[in-house]
Amino acid sequence: MQGEGSGYVAGDPYGQCVRCALVYRLSDFRKEWTGSRVCKDCCDPRPADLSPPHVEPEGLPRKDAQPRMPVVEQEPITGEDL
Repeated sequence: MQGEGSGYVAGDPYGQCVRCALVYRLSDFRKEWTGSRVCKDCCDPRPADLSPPHVEPEGLPRKDAQPRMPVVEQEPITGEDL
């Protein structure tokens, strides 16, 4: 007679962790942010600096929007300048 949890479970085969090489049931594995399937002990959370920043929506642009022209102050042209 086999012990509890050590026998065949339909649809739940064994697998090997790619980091620690220990054997677990595939239902005990977690898919990491890198795409690897690892055991619960080897699972690393995604670093916060690799997540995209949260950006608020800016809204719709105005229909009558005009580009701002820079104001350049010019000196008056005199006869000496010509």
